[in-house]
Amino acid sequence: MVVVVLVGLLATAFGTWAAAQLANTHHEREADAAAAGVDEALTMRVSRYEAALTQLRNHLQVVDAIRREDVLAFIGLGRADGLFDDTQAVAFARHVPSASLAAYEQQVRDDLARDGVDDDFGVHPAADPTATDHFVVEILSPLTDNGEAYGFDIGSDPTRRAALEAARDTGEVVATAPINLVTDRAVPDGSRGFLLVQAVYDTAAIPADVPSRRDQVSGYAVIAFRADDLAAAVVASSGVSALDIRDVGPAATAPTTDVDLQGDLLVDTTAPADADTVADPRVIEVDVADRRWIARVQVGDTLDDPSTLLPLGTAAGGLAITLLLGTVVHLVMRSRRRALLLASDRAGALRGAEARFRLLVEHSPDALLVVDASERIDLASRRILDLTGYPPEALLDTPISDLLPDGLPDVAASADSSPVTATLQHADGHEVPIEITVAPVDAGDDQFVIAALRDATVRHQIDEALRHALERKSLANRQFEQAHLLQSRFLESVSHELRTPLTGVIGFTDHLLTYHPDMPAEQRGMLGRVSRNAHLLAAMITDLLDLNQLDAATTDSEATPVELQEAAHALRDRLRPRLDDHTIEVSGVAVTALADPSLLARVLDNVVTNAVSYSPPDTPIRVEVGDDDGVAVIRVSDEGPGIPEFEQALVFQRFYRGRDRAVMAVPGSGIGLSVARALLDLQGGTIHVVSPVHGGTTIEIRLPLAHPLGDAAPGEDAPTPAGISS
Repeated sequence: MVVVVLVGLLATAFGTWAAAQLANTHHEREADAAAAGVDEALTMRVSRYEAALTQLRNHLQVVDAIRREDVLAFIGLGRADGLFDDTQAVAFARHVPSASLAAYEQQVRDDLARDGVDDDFGVHPAADPTATDHFVVEILSPLTDNGEAYGFDIGSDPTRRAALEAARDTGEVVATAPINLVTDRAVPDGSRGFLLVQAVYDTAAIPADVPSRRDQVSGYAVIAFRADDLAAAVVASSGVSALDIRDVGPAATAPTTDVDLQGDLLVDTTAPADADTVADPRVIEVDVADRRWIARVQVGDTLDDPSTLLPLGTAAGGLAITLLLGTVVHLVMRSRRRALLLASDRAGALRGAEARFRLLVEHSPDALLVVDASERIDLASRRILDLTGYPPEALLDTPISDLLPDGLPDVAASADSSPVTATLQHADGHEVPIEITVAPVDAGDDQFVIAALRDATVRHQIDEALRHALERKSLANRQFEQAHLLQSRFLESVSHELRTPLTGVIGFTDHLLTYHPDMPAEQRGMLGRVSRNAHLLAAMITDLLDLNQLDAATTDSEATPVELQEAAHALRDRLRPRLDDHTIEVSGVAVTALADPSLLARVLDNVVTNAVSYSPPDTPIRVEVGDDDGVAVIRVSDEGPGIPEFEQALVFQRFYRGRDRAVMAVPGSGIGLSVARALLDLQGGTIHVVSPVHGGTTIEIRLPLAHPLGDAAPGEDAPTPAGISS
């Protein structure tokens, strides 16, 4: 009998251990399924957000001008369609050069005032004096909880700037490293999150190379996410107990997955009291745009905890007593009980797997259908009601042809998982354009297909609106080209008709002033005014014709060596008859530049004439010639009122006259300096203002040297450095 008791106790102990092992195995399967659910939930959300950001970028890139009301309307449509679920904010950030920042702020305030919005818009934080450009949040939705982000310079933070520059250079969606979002929340930790950004360019297509992308970027489409919101949605959809997500850097250089996470913490939903009690977490990798996240998934306690083994210990004691009382019966029935237990466990595992599968389908964020081999609907997700108008239970065991008149797409033709366009029959009778993705599943004896259905109505509307916008843009371009052609013909005709009488007026007045020095002073003064105004009108006509030819790309430039001292003296002799109250002083050294002589003469005429117009009487105009580090330099200086710093980059724009009343009182068209810059562009030269903000103006013209220092022509000595220094 003692032997029987010992055998019973050993058998009880073995059964207890086996039960614990089975429970742990069951827990391992549940943990693996939960990790897979988290992986799928994160991947689906990231893919949806990247697609939504690309749609926003495409909308911004094809419009003629980015208008606040249009962008907010587009974002509103996206929210209604679920494109921006679980996001903190959606925004457009404008790329603003530092030199134009103050003018940009005023322009935004003026635009808001025209729309009836009283908003003292300003860029913050204060601009870094070393920064060359800024990325300002100009359009933001929603403003609730995000007011602090309105007008925020995203480029002021190195982490955000790095993502913006990567998006600009690649043209792709780029994610930032974890950051504290700029929100109205009082607790900074509650604003932990990240941004998805994509560059918007001035062209309809993404420029082909990096220099072009940097030159033509106009702003960025931005989506901001709170890490807590994203984690809560993933935890709710996957059923895990806690989630720990860390950013480990760019996907291309990310480290190997490890349970002991070392990356930048994005979010951790583990309660502090439970942080050390969670057993055997699962670690998964998820690529978010160009960055890699590592997530630790926690699914709760296992059955090897002493408190969970107490019922098994009680059962073992009862089994021992039963063995003592009925050893023979126990020995006979033991094998049967084990077989039943194993069968029940396997059946329970199958039922659990089926229940989890059905739960995943029913709660999927997409409209899913499971269709059996007879093409009848076996299972439908809850989102199917929004798409079809039928409750999921009403579709069970109905033919798929009742919903899709053309049936499911050919599974073989859809092997690459690409969506196929189809038409769905809604419950109220109307047809709905959709996209279907099908995936065949072989489960041994069961063959079925999982079909994912998405409403394509909004996409079709967007495509149609885009097509109409492109047609309108094409029509506007043709109308502009026709108007420009008519303008060119008109300018040529008018200029010809005006030049003929002007030539006579200029010739006669110059002849009288030159060959009749004994003319009375009053008459000479009147003839001088006629001559100056006639020359001014002739120069204006020449500038208009130059602009017309430059726009039509018909101006030719032939670079030859030009001695700049000689060109400056020729300019002085040419303008002397028209300068009663000013003198031209030429200084510097002999420098030979590569330029077109006739175009350079027109450039110097425009720059010096402009200096004369804005200088007080009886003051000199100084022309200084030299070289600067292998570049020929001409500086034209006057003693006029000077140009404010914010206007120095604007004076070379067409028809710009400045804002000062004294400047506006001087006759002129505002095209002389713009023509000078365009003509210098043809010759490989540059022009800009280098004068101080008060007391006089200095215009600097730079041209390539005919023989740079150290590169003398054959048979010549290398020139000695001289002239202007920077």
